[in-house]
Amino acid sequence: MNTYQKTAHEFHEQFMHHWESNECFQKKCITSLDLCDETLQKLKVLVLEKGFDNLQDEVRFFKEVKPKILSMKFAIRALMEYDLEKNIQQDKDLAELQLIYLNKMQDKFDSFRDFRYYLCGSLTNRDEHYFTMAGMKNDFMLRLIPEVEPGFSTGYDVLLSYSQAVVFMKEYFEQDIPTKKEVIFPELQWTGNKTDLVELLASLHRTSVFNNGRNDFKRFALSFSQMVNFDMKDVYRTVSAIKDRKNEKKSFMNRMINALNEMINDAHK
Repeated sequence: MNTYQKTAHEFHEQFMHHWESNECFQKKCITSLDLCDETLQKLKVLVLEKGFDNLQDEVRFFKEVKPKILSMKFAIRALMEYDLEKNIQQDKDLAELQLIYLNKMQDKFDSFRDFRYYLCGSLTNRDEHYFTMAGMKNDFMLRLIPEVEPGFSTGYDVLLSYSQAVVFMKEYFEQDIPTKKEVIFPELQWTGNKTDLVELLASLHRTSVFNNGRNDFKRFALSFSQMVNFDMKDVYRTVSAIKDRKNEKKSFMNRMINALNEMINDAHK
């Protein structure tokens, strides 16, 4: 199993080197796709020749190793299509176009509802069913997925890759903002940390107090960040970190509630 993990680790380092380079978008995509294909082919040869030592190794490969590489292939391929359509239809609303591509990828994952268990990260009791090749032999639906390869896929490793591709695409779309004249208000400067600001914006967005809730969270966060002159990148990653946080007593919203209560108490003294 160490061979598979080492190959995946080397892939990640090379992929990020290419993706974060200053090369043009099209060249980065082609180089990255070639790297995905080469690595997947290398892993396929290894799997067909050596197999796995035990079920745990097989589960780990199809749940953790292969999807990280395959998801990059799906994401880059979708982003290339998006970039082409964006340049052809320059009058199309960018946020709407991005949502179309995200939904297309997410729908592939959502169509297999029994696999929703994966969203509950603590559940592993069905891993041997979903992430071993033995589990798909009699599954008719999985055979409809074009990326499923006999001897090198459980079917659900492909579904998981769709979901992980969505995350990568969202992070890319956060940076792909149409060029507009920025309106900066120097008198308003956010001096708190990024997590507190995202927590505040997420709460405002969920309570629908702007535009009756009819706004995209990413663009809502961008507009607000311009107003307070604060750089907002990787918003969704920060949202995920907030969801995973264990100590809610130290959350920004709790501190705001305490501050409001102190103000109210001071007024009655």
